Amino acid sequence: MFAKIKLPAGLDRRGTEYQAQAKFYDADLVRWFLGRLQPIGGWVQIGTALTGTARHIHSWVDNSANGRAAIGTESHVYTLTPSGTLADISPLSGYSTQSADSTWTFDNAGKLLVGVNDAHGTIFTWSPGDAAMAALTNAPSADCVVVTNEGIIMALGSGGNPRQVSWCDKDDFTDWTAGFADLAGDLTVQAKAGIQCAHNVRAGTLIWTTEDLHIFQYVDLPNVYGVERVADDCGAISRGCVALVGDLAFWMGQSSFHVCNGGAFVEELACTIHDDVFGKLDRTNAAKVRAVHVSAFNEIWWMYPHTDDAGTENSRIAVYNYVEKHWTYHALDRHCGVGRGAGFAEPLMIDGTVVYRHEVGTTMTGAGTPFARSGPVELGDGEQVMHARRCIPDEKASGDVDLYFYTRLYPNATETTHGPYSAANPIGL
Repeated sequence: MFAKIKLPAGLDRRGTEYQAQAKFYDADLVRWFLGRLQPIGGWVQIGTALTGTARHIHSWVDNSANGRAAIGTESHVYTLTPSGTLADISPLSGYSTQSADSTWTFDNAGKLLVGVNDAHGTIFTWSPGDAAMAALTNAPSADCVVVTNEGIIMALGSGGNPRQVSWCDKDDFTDWTAGFADLAGDLTVQAKAGIQCAHNVRAGTLIWTTEDLHIFQYVDLPNVYGVERVADDCGAISRGCVALVGDLAFWMGQSSFHVCNGGAFVEELACTIHDDVFGKLDRTNAAKVRAVHVSAFNEIWWMYPHTDDAGTENSRIAVYNYVEKHWTYHALDRHCGVGRGAGFAEPLMIDGTVVYRHEVGTTMTGAGTPFARSGPVELGDGEQVMHARRCIPDEKASGDVDLYFYTRLYPNATETTHGPYSAANPIGL
């Protein structure tokens, strides 16, 4: 007789391997897309190596319709074009090399690139054609920056106050003094902790602290911006842990993943690999967590440091498919990344000093072998002993996949490995 074995998409690591019966229990470098299991795409280097350790990458389109990406390390800032041209735009004055763990944040006001390193605090700007970034005149110090939907630069954690938000006038980025005739101003967020990061949705500017989430909304003069708390106990674990999908914001919190719909409400994401992520998260280096939207496959990738791996950098990636609502993970060293767009046809991800175009070909330099392993598939309930003699796989690239079968007579018996078998059709066992 034939027994049909059909396994649902994604990993289920919520219990023991035996409890993951008829489900996938372990995997690496594979994804489920439209219900089909397949390897992730490969990667190729773009541009030359960076100096320093990359912590953030941001892409945008300038006023001449040229796509660009900005990359920040502790010592340098670079721009990268889709053709692979890398240019050093590091500030020529007013900046010194910071700790290798320090983090840049970037945003853009039209063609103008705005950035700050959280260990240094000076807000810098750059326009195409400038030789280097320059300090923004009159701007306060900041931990991070965002440009609001109204085109106003906001300094978060300004003036050394981790809860303070300051913003400039809309028509003059050098005017940061509140007055009757302009929109510059500031306020202190009544939050449990300091501000981590900010991103725009249609309803306003979402601002995360390490403990909660707030939304800034434009209300015009005299207050200019008003702020409301959206939710408690859902703070961001790092400055780069948020990814936007339209009006949805996905992020990694202190002990769970979350999603916010348009700034209206927050929901915790059910995660079938929760213990593997948060139980093995290197919290000493949690500030290095980064999120990337891989839009072609409806995925959010969270890069994070894992206690089982040597070193202090990101070494694992938790992946959520937000359309099909399943999870998997990869063992892969990536410091930061940005999704496709702004002239870049594929996502860009950085391993320390090397920038890669991802989802290109099948070559996976420096990585392991893609695989997926299920939990037990029982062929009976003990009344009968069944012998598997033949397997008929449903596999598109016949001959490119090896199958292994692991058998045991009862849960605690010694496991026997059978294979590899080339996934022809059918396979004699």
